[in-house]
Amino acid sequence: MSVSIEILLLEDSVRDVKQVEHCLKDGDFDFNLTVVSERCDYVDALEKQAPDLVLSKYQLNGFSGLSAYLDLKDRDLNVPFILLTNVLNDSFAAEIAKIGFEDYLLKDRLSRLPIAVKNCLRLQ
Repeated sequence: MSVSIEILLLEDSVRDVKQVEHCLKDGDFDFNLTVVSERCDYVDALEKQAPDLVLSKYQLNGFSGLSAYLDLKDRDLNVPFILLTNVLNDSFAAEIAKIGFEDYLLKDRLSRLPIAVKNCLRLQ
């Protein structure tokens, strides 16, 4: 693929950032990964240039993936948003689908990440 996908990752664990990056490299696409862990940096990144995709840990220090999603929608940005979480039950899955997240992945199943990215961005 000749176009590079701009991905904004909200994550505060260096180990998890490396795991996400490793999984993305298994995809058949080029990408540029910007990592932020604070809400102010996230908002700055959105205002600087809207990414093609947002990946977000569910709970960060001081804010959440849900508040990050709402920040995105408050700016009228139509950017796919994938939530990354450690725990998921049926009611939580139904709630995040109802809210409008494009997808969610359990962190112990990140090997599915390239497929989720392609599906969200319709890269086939």
